[in-house]
Amino acid sequence: CLHFHFFTLSLFFLLGFSVYLFLPIRSAQKPVADWGAPAESVRNFYRVITRADYGGVRLHPEKSPTEQNFSTVIKNFVSFLSISVEKRNGWAVATIFFLVVGIYLAFRKKLFWTLFLFWFFSGPVFFIISNLPLTDRTSLPILEPYLIMPMIVFTIFVALGYFHGILSLSRFIGDKIVIVLIFAGMCGIILFNLPQSSKRYEFIGYDYSKDLLKTLPKNSVLFNPDDTTTFTLKYQQDCIRKRKDVRLAVFYKTLWGYGQLKKKYPEILPNYEMKSGIELEATLLSYNFNRFPFYSDNISKIPPNYKITPKGFLYGNSDISSSENMFDFYVLPPRTFGKNRFFTNQIINYYSAGYNNLGLVFNEKKLYNKSVPLFEKAISVDPSLSQAYNNLGVVYWEKMDYAKASEYFSQAIKNAPNDEGVKRNFLMAQEKLKGKK
Repeated sequence: CLHFHFFTLSLFFLLGFSVYLFLPIRSAQKPVADWGAPAESVRNFYRVITRADYGGVRLHPEKSPTEQNFSTVIKNFVSFLSISVEKRNGWAVATIFFLVVGIYLAFRKKLFWTLFLFWFFSGPVFFIISNLPLTDRTSLPILEPYLIMPMIVFTIFVALGYFHGILSLSRFIGDKIVIVLIFAGMCGIILFNLPQSSKRYEFIGYDYSKDLLKTLPKNSVLFNPDDTTTFTLKYQQDCIRKRKDVRLAVFYKTLWGYGQLKKKYPEILPNYEMKSGIELEATLLSYNFNRFPFYSDNISKIPPNYKITPKGFLYGNSDISSSENMFDFYVLPPRTFGKNRFFTNQIINYYSAGYNNLGLVFNEKKLYNKSVPLFEKAISVDPSLSQAYNNLGVVYWEKMDYAKASEYFSQAIKNAPNDEGVKRNFLMAQEKLKGKK
């Protein structure tokens, strides 16, 4: 009997594990995106399924904190529960009520512990082990795909609660009225969500990728781009076959990514092996910055000892004369829909930050007639960009218009209430106003 149970458990384990065979089978077909190349060797296959490049179940190679203690475990658990409720489209109170009812009803059945353990390990335990920083705005977008499994069980419990509520209600008011109420509720939900159902503005990533190609000169190196930039640009290169001359220096912090760089762009690497991702990153900068048109999508990714200039929403070794009119060729992002989505908002921020950072270049030269329209344009693209409000405040401070400076600093504080530098600027402007009275 024991041997039979062992055989049965082993069989089901192998059946469950067999889904991983999809990885080398797919990889063997040489797809466009072949992460980790698991078909090339057993070692590659092992590294992919164990997430060796990321450090086990960590979901980000850099941002996962390594220290775990009782306090962080509790915070992560509470955060998981709050996110689970938040994702119910704002019906938080009703969802929690029916969830509790559903759990109570399921608890009296044998299936409860199966569902509960499935939810517990795929949800809270995974969330806690992944240990992403709760304050980082990228953490939830990284975690969202992994919340699907626990949400399935979550939905079953809620559905049980709703079903019990409907049965109880029908005893008091009758089946026909309940059916009418259900139909009315479904219509209400559809109407409530209808404004968000339009996909008219879901092409912002495609527009962004076209604007990237407009910005990058021939034979450019795009250094350490964000995922949003990487995958939109790879779509243009691999699917539409445009601008294969642009070299994407990306994924280099993984062993597989380093191998891809050596295979695809050997000209951007010196003729010796790198011993670490840190060494490779520094070498990519020092070896290529003066050899090729060299850009990044984030001004902070290139160290300050390299002289960089904004060019549209990119930053690199270009001349300021080629930057001024770059935005005239862009398809500016619409703001009607999608602002609540992280990656859509990230693309919008590339444009607004580009205006803002080019404005700073002119600010340093005291060319306020050029910087002010750029800061104002940054705000029109993204009204929550506190840096642009603050920079306008600085301009009017320099012009000794302390009333306007105070107004812009105040707007900056509304969008960045914890920014101590902006708070100091506002207090200084207020002091100047008091001195004038």
